Order: sequence, then C-alpha cells, then structure tokens
Amino acid sequence: MIAIGKFLRQAGSSHMLGRTSSAPRSRRRERGHRVTGGASGIGEATVRRFVREGAKVAFADRDAERGKRVAAELAASGGEVVFVEAHMEREAEAAAFVRQAAQRFGRLDILVNNAGVRLYHTVEDASAESWDEILGVNLKGYAFCAKAAIPLLRQAAPGSIVNVASVRSVTSIGKTTQYDTTKAAVAGLTRGMAGALLGNTGHIAV
Repeated sequence: MIAIGKFLRQAGSSHMLGRTSSAPRSRRRERGHRVTGGASGIGEATVRRFVREGAKVAFADRDAERGKRVAAELAASGGEVVFVEAHMEREAEAAAFVRQAAQRFGRLDILVNNAGVRLYHTVEDASAESWDEILGVNLKGYAFCAKAAIPLLRQAAPGSIVNVASVRSVTSIGKTTQYDTTKAAVAGLTRGMAGALLGNTGHIAV
C-alpha cells in the first residue's frame, strides 16, 4: 500500500493500527467506506473496525451466505452497513457494487480493495483457466472497483484507495507462484494509480 500514512490521516482514524480514532465521532459518521472481500479475513476485520468507528460501510463478497450473516450481525448492533454479493473479476458487478453503495449511502471516502483468491499451482501445472481466475479476482477486480470509485472519491475529496497486497509481492515459496504474481502486480498497479492521481484536483491518495 502506498501513502498508507496519508490514508490514515485523511481517514481520521487508525483502523489499520488497532487504535481508536481521534476524529469526532459525528464527523466519522458522515463518511462512506467500501470494502471488497469483506465477508472474511482481513476484509471482515476491516469492515468491523470501520463500523465500530461509526462509518457507513458497504462491502462485497462472492460468499453470499457469510456476507449476509456478517451484515446482519453488524446491523443488529446498530451499524450502518450493507452487503452486496458480487464477483469482482466481472467489471459489471464491480461497478454495480460501487453504484448500489452510492445509492444507499451517498458519498464515498475510502475504497479498500481486498478481495482475493489463493491457488496452489506451479507454472508447470497451472492451467489457463486458473490464471484467468486469479488474475481476474486479485488484480483486475482492484482496477474495476477503482475505476468505478474514482469519480465518487473526487466528489468527497480528500478520498483514499487502499489496495491490499502481501509480503508475497516480493517473496515466494514456489507453490504459490500465481498468488505471488498477482500481489506483485497489485504493487505495480498501486504505484501506477498513485502516479496518475498524484496532484490531480480530486486529492485521492492511493
């Protein structure tokens, strides 16, 4: 993630650091956050923290059963949250997720691209279909969501995009070649997005 410190300052909280935000709670309640892959793991933890901080959160996942369960639990505790079943590798569904969330909550301040799959193949035994799947979810999905979100982030400037990568972007253990490749590509995508958006009038940190 590039400019993560700037992201935390703009977000007015320390979600990723496990600390409580110093920003006024009323101000945080005005914010709209989107998280992909939010039904489990890092994504779910991010959704829960954002809701606990008082933000309005929309999250997407292809696991509809778990996503609905997480959303229902958070809503029952008073959180403003909506779940959208979506496959991020499909551009139309990624864009629809961002659009539906905007219709529900209006503004968008932070997009967290987190959706991902892990496949265990070497270059020798990986199929074309497995490459299509992992590149679609782990890389193209990030680009599709960012493309749909940037106009909304400009409206609510300053806005932030967080692309979740991995230590596997710079190291590898062999059997995770495909996953490692996608995470290295996410780092490249993030640098490219940051360079393209640097200094533009939208004030979007990546």
